[in-house]
Amino acid sequence: MFDRADVVARGRVSAQGPTLVYGYGGNGRFARDARLTTLRVSETFKGAPVGELKIVEDVCPGLAAGTGDEWIIFASAADPR
Repeated sequence: MFDRADVVARGRVSAQGPTLVYGYGGNGRFARDARLTTLRVSETFKGAPVGELKIVEDVCPGLAAGTGDEWIIFASAADPR
């Protein structure tokens, strides 16, 4: 996991809330609900140091995090397509 990740960082959940994700399908552009979790980064183990990471969870949310929880995140850049 470490080798494949662009960024590996430790941080605390500072905010969570709804957001929208956009895509394209057979009927053109669409939007659907998602969840946005913001982590305040306290330590970066790999990649450029950042102040915060924003994680978008789409169809199958899997991050069971509450405000103040601490996580180590192995992140890769989103596919721009």
